Amino acid sequence: MDMIIDSGGEGIPKYAYEKAKICAENHLVAYKMAIEQGLPIALGTDTGPGFNMAMELESAVKAGMSNLEAIKAATANGPLSVGSQAPKTGQLKVGYEADVIGVLENPVEDVKVLQKIDNIGWVWKGGKIFKGPGVGPWGESEWWGDEASFSS
Repeated sequence: MDMIIDSGGEGIPKYAYEKAKICAENHLVAYKMAIEQGLPIALGTDTGPGFNMAMELESAVKAGMSNLEAIKAATANGPLSVGSQAPKTGQLKVGYEADVIGVLENPVEDVKVLQKIDNIGWVWKGGKIFKGPGVGPWGESEWWGDEASFSS
């Protein structure tokens, strides 16, 4: 929604832009109240792939979360929000899926560093490294093999 507001309504009907502004304002008020009351929040997005989740972290900080709280809301809190049905994800623990990124700048200092693809230096999915110096998109023919595993 921030992107619609930031665009000034360019490319969309005026009524849709005006509605988006009202919704965004009401959403921010409710979001801030939830944070102030200490409600657990699990961040997510309904938009397509890309850096939308990284932008959601920035919105969480604007609404009043600390950078670390926003990171936890985007990682650990999601699985915690579904109780016993939760997948073993979102935390670095023995027995959990090792879906991890390694970043070149500290998102605890500024969550916006996660919006820059060049800051994502390493990616592990299910304990296997997919991106990093010498693996994956840098030319190896089989970058998903066991030799590139991460074990806890």
